[in-house]
Amino acid sequence: MYGNATTQPLSSCLGQNWLVTANYVGNSTIHMITSENINPAQYFYNGTNTCNMPNGVTITGSAGQCSTVANSQTRRLLNLINPDQGRYYSSIGQIDDGGTASYEALNLSVQKRISGGVSGQANYTWSHCISDVYADNPGAGGVSVPGNRRQQFFALAEEVIQADFTEHRS
Repeated sequence: MYGNATTQPLSSCLGQNWLVTANYVGNSTIHMITSENINPAQYFYNGTNTCNMPNGVTITGSAGQCSTVANSQTRRLLNLINPDQGRYYSSIGQIDDGGTASYEALNLSVQKRISGGVSGQANYTWSHCISDVYADNPGAGGVSVPGNRRQQFFALAEEVIQADFTEHRS
């Protein structure tokens, strides 16, 4: 895994009392390790406590739900294909180094010196992140999402406008 990073600051004084700044930050990651559980427990529901699975095995649950944590091993994909051999396999994690991630942010700031040692400041921040799902333990509690490639795992677009008045001491 490796990444590239870019930072671009820009600052300018306008007149005697105005300061305008813009800061851009960006990075990208390639060959990020991603993983997927290739033997997940399949979900079965028919509104009752008992379900007949495709391989002829009957599972029972409670509260109108036949798929439970207690019978997840019985509902795993390899167990449905071949119950005699599939019961010996639990979660199987498949690792792939084809993941990517990117992040970009822009911060804009305007500052005005006001008379009497007081100043005002306003900020605007925009950021955006797109990444493949990262699951370092694909068999733990359904963390892995099968077939999930290049989705917007964490999309962040925030807008922060704040006024900050501080007193300047000479």
